[in-house]
Amino acid sequence: MSDDWPMTVVNWRALSLKRLEHFGELKRTGRWRHYFATEDAFEEAFRKASADADKWKQLADRLADDARVTAATGNSIPMIPSRPPATS
Repeated sequence: MSDDWPMTVVNWRALSLKRLEHFGELKRTGRWRHYFATEDAFEEAFRKASADADKWKQLADRLADDARVTAATGNSIPMIPSRPPATS
């Protein structure tokens, strides 16, 4: 794993959270109508943004877990999950 991998995860997670905030702002102000033809299209895009944010959170949590395992065991090899994460 390269040294910049943790910062990549952190940066993409932060970006996904900003994207969710933007969708919330569009919903609150009604400006979503300027960018989406229907409310269903907007809601679908919002669900996708939410799912993306959840995936980046899972990666960040896994990275934190790997760091804790490394600190506790001195083993620098990332842990491999027993089963792959669920996808939507």
